[in-house]
Amino acid sequence: LPELFDSHGRLDAHKFAGRLRNVHSLWEQMTRLFPDHIALSDPLHGFGDDMTYSQAAAAIARMAGYLQGLGVRKGDKVALFSENSYRWSLIDSAILQAGAVDVVRGATAPVEELKFIYSDSDSKACVLENEELLQRMVKQAKLGTEILPEFVVVMYPKDKSGEQIKEGA
Repeated sequence: LPELFDSHGRLDAHKFAGRLRNVHSLWEQMTRLFPDHIALSDPLHGFGDDMTYSQAAAAIARMAGYLQGLGVRKGDKVALFSENSYRWSLIDSAILQAGAVDVVRGATAPVEELKFIYSDSDSKACVLENEELLQRMVKQAKLGTEILPEFVVVMYPKDKSGEQIKEGA
C-alpha cells in the first residue's frame, strides 16, 4: 500500500480516506497498514492490556459472527447501552459489521429513557455495559408491559477477565 504514503513516509489522509467505504472499512485499512500498532487501550476498566489493530479486527469479526449466530441480520437494530470504553468500540463495530444498525446511549441514562429508546427503535437485541445495568432494567420492568429483547449481551460480566473477552471465551 505504498500509494497511501507521501514522499516522507507519512500516511496521506486524503488518499486513505478515499479508500474508506464505511466505518468497518476503517478497521480493515488500519489492520492492513498497521497490524501490530496499538488500536485500543482501556486502563479504566482494569484491563491494562492494549489491543493491536489485527487483534481488534479479529475480535470484531468474532463478535459479529456471534451476533449473527444469535440471529442478528442485516438491518436489525441492536441497542448498545454503555459508556465509552475499549469494549464499546469493539461491540459497536461488530454490530455494524454484522449488518445491523447500532442504537446507542450511555449506560448512566435513566432506565426509563433506555427502555424508551429500546422499544421506540424496535431493537431486536440489547448490549449492556454491565450486570448492574441489567439488574436495574429488570428491576424496573413490569411483566407484560415491556417489549423484551430476543437476547441481551453483557459487556463486562463479573466472572470474565479482559483476557477471556479478548480471546473470545
